Amino acid sequence: MACELHLDLLRPYHQQPHHLRIVRKTLEPLTRRFDAGIYEMHDKSVIVVTKGATLAEIEHYVAQVRTLFSRIVNGESTAIVGEPHIGKSSLMAYIADMNTRQAWLSPNIEQHIVAEFDCHLLSSDFTVTHFWRHVLDEVEATLTSATTMDEALKQQCALIEQNNFGSLTLERLFKMLGRQQKRLVLLVDEFDAMLNHPHFSNAEFMGAVRSFATRTDGLVVITASRLSISQMNRMSTQHNPHGSPFFNNMTEVRLPHLTEAEAAQLIESTLQLQNESNAVSFSDEDRRFIIECAGRHPFLIQVAAASLHDAKVAAHEAEAAATYIQATALFQERTVAHFEDVARTLEANTTDVIKDEDRIDQAELRLKLCEAFSREELQVLCFDLGVDYEELKEGGKPATAVHLILSCQRKGLIQKLREVCKQQRSAMAW
Repeated sequence: MACELHLDLLRPYHQQPHHLRIVRKTLEPLTRRFDAGIYEMHDKSVIVVTKGATLAEIEHYVAQVRTLFSRIVNGESTAIVGEPHIGKSSLMAYIADMNTRQAWLSPNIEQHIVAEFDCHLLSSDFTVTHFWRHVLDEVEATLTSATTMDEALKQQCALIEQNNFGSLTLERLFKMLGRQQKRLVLLVDEFDAMLNHPHFSNAEFMGAVRSFATRTDGLVVITASRLSISQMNRMSTQHNPHGSPFFNNMTEVRLPHLTEAEAAQLIESTLQLQNESNAVSFSDEDRRFIIECAGRHPFLIQVAAASLHDAKVAAHEAEAAATYIQATALFQERTVAHFEDVARTLEANTTDVIKDEDRIDQAELRLKLCEAFSREELQVLCFDLGVDYEELKEGGKPATAVHLILSCQRKGLIQKLREVCKQQRSAMAW
C-alpha cells in the first residue's frame, strides 16, 4: 500500500486517483508554508539553508499585503511581480493561509473561496480542462464544507463537467457566485510557466479568464511572476494583436528589496535559527560581508548569513580572512542555481540579440569578477562601460556582476570588459 501511494503521488496531478488529490490538497498548504524553511537542491541531496523569517515578521511587506487584500475585497485582480527568490511564493502562501484571511477579510471571509494553482505542476500534457477541473474541485470542496451548498450551484458545477468546462458554463458559474455575494480568489503561482505553455498561451484561455474577472463579480485572479504586466501584455500580443491586452485589468504589486534595518533584522534572525548553541556571533565586519555578498535580497541574505555561520563553526579559531574565503565558497556553491536563474530571466526579458561571439561562460566570469572586485568597484566598472546599475544599488556583488556581464553581452562589450579587468587586475587570467 505504501509503495502504491508513493507511485501514485509521482504521477501528474490530473492522473492521480481522486482520494490522493484530496490528500495532496490537504498536505500542500503545510509543506509550502512560507515559514517551513528554504531548501536548495545540490548534488541530489537537500541542504537546509535556513528557516528564515516569516512575511508576517518583516514589516517591509505590510503595504503589499494591504494592497492585495484591499483589491480582493473590491473584486480586483492583481499581479505580484518580483525577481527570483524575492518572496512571491511566500506571499501567495501567506494570502492563502486561513489565519491570514481571517485577520484581513473578517467578517466576510466566508464570501471568499481560495483556489491555489502552482504552475510548476504544469506537465506538457496538462490541459485547460485539467486546470478548470482542479479549480472546480476547490470551489465544490469549500462550499460543501462551509455551508449547505446551494442547489443551483451544484447543478451548474455538474453542467460545467458535462460541457467539458466550456467558457459559457464557467462564466455562468462565476456570475452565480457574484449574485450570491461569493467570489473565487484564484492564486496562480509561477504564472510565467503558464504564459509559455502550449495549452494555455492562447487567446481562448487568456481571454476567457480576463472576461470572467471583468464581466462577473465572482472571480479575482492573483498571479505571481517575474514578468511585469507590460511584459506579459507584449508576450500576449501574438495571440491577440487587435484586441485589448489580456492583463490590462490587473494592477502590479512589486516586491522590493529590504531596507537596511530589515536586512539587519533578517541577518540576526537567520543567525538565531542556525546558532542553537549560541557558539557563533556576528561582528559589524561580518554583517558588512553578508551585505557585500547579498545586497538586500532576502533569500541571498539568509544564504550568506548561513554560509558565514557554517564557515565560522568549521574554522574554529582561524583568522577572519580565511573564514570569509570559506564563507564565500559556500555562498557561491549554494547560489549557483539562483544566479543562473537570474541570468536566464534577464536574458528572456530583453529583445536585444546576443551574438555568438559574445556568449561566454557567465558563471566563470561572474566568479572572477566577484573575486577581483568589491561591490563598489563593480559599480564603477558599470559606469565606465556605460551600463545602468541604478536598479541594482540594493543588490549584492554577484547580482551586480551578473547584470554587468549580460549588459556587456547585449552591447557587444564583453571583450572591452575583459580588457578593462586585465588592466586593473593583471595578475588574473581574463
